[in-house]
Amino acid sequence: HRIVEDWAGFEADGDGLVGESPAMWRLRKQIAQHGPSEDHVLCIGPSGAGKELVAQALVRHSARASRPLISENVSTLPSSLAATLLFGNRRNFPNPGVEERPGLIGLAENGTLFLDEIGDINPKMQA
Repeated sequence: HRIVEDWAGFEADGDGLVGESPAMWRLRKQIAQHGPSEDHVLCIGPSGAGKELVAQALVRHSARASRPLISENVSTLPSSLAATLLFGNRRNFPNPGVEERPGLIGLAENGTLFLDEIGDINPKMQA
């Protein structure tokens, strides 16, 4: 594989993807195929590979394109707050004076929730 350090002359397509290799064309075909479906999609690859860019492209090709896309790097969530950050909380719960919050799942209602770096999530949070 050739590593390109100078991206001058390379232009991104409408989804922000750059490249003309067979692998990139397969990726574009997969986005076009799976974007319009209602299926869950797992984007895999190392950090920095562009998983969030692919998730954004999938959403643009979906019926949810005008709805919210909520992205969160879950490897950074503190395990003590994970449930609240993901699912939200009722007013005054768990402590008096706490405002009601919808959580990431609530924020993404009728839209898309992209959980980045899920493979690096704290093992205590996996359950």
